Amino acid sequence: MSSAIQIYNQALSRIGSDKFIADPNEDTKAGDLYRLWYDVCIEAVLTDFPWNFASGVVTLALVSGDPPPGWTYKYAYPIDCLAARRLSDSSGVRNLYVNTLSGWNCYDGTQYQRQPYPFQVMSEAATSTTRRRILVTDLAQAYLFYTAKITDPNQFDAPFRDAVSWRIASEIAAPMLGAPTGPNVAQAAQRQYVNALMNAQVKSLNEATDDPTPDSIAVQARL
Repeated sequence: MSSAIQIYNQALSRIGSDKFIADPNEDTKAGDLYRLWYDVCIEAVLTDFPWNFASGVVTLALVSGDPPPGWTYKYAYPIDCLAARRLSDSSGVRNLYVNTLSGWNCYDGTQYQRQPYPFQVMSEAATSTTRRRILVTDLAQAYLFYTAKITDPNQFDAPFRDAVSWRIASEIAAPMLGAPTGPNVAQAAQRQYVNALMNAQVKSLNEATDDPTPDSIAVQARL
């Protein structure tokens, strides 16, 4: 079982500090930096890539009122959405190999590439004193594929936790250690974060596969 404090203490260890925290509300420098940076870094890493474990899809809800000029529909922005990735109709976003020749199970290897639907995230006045996010598009009955705000560390996989720990380390090193050591450690932690992020991305990409490419007509004719 992982916890937010465990991830944060790993970041402290990585910058050479042994001033670990046991309570997120403790009145220490490490505790202050936890409250300042932990949630920020989690959201930053979540938005850096369309992670499989944080991927969600939702049917968008129409918002009353006229859409902005140039768009046909406006939808409510999902409350748990950190990054809107792709929009689709009810057929989804998979790219499929399709039958383009006559005959049973006869393919020419043509892939049906689903084209992304244009959309934009915008802001509009909700009341005279508040604003809200909206998503505008020309697609009716739209589905949004997005990165959700995941806060439970037990939902993170190990490479993602590793990347988060390095990201936190890069932010807290300078204020924890002070000059001149802190800024140098922060730069080194940032480089480690980039490497850890790449490793986590590869792991996430390996948790998905494309539809298999069908055999060519010549191969099928020999079967």
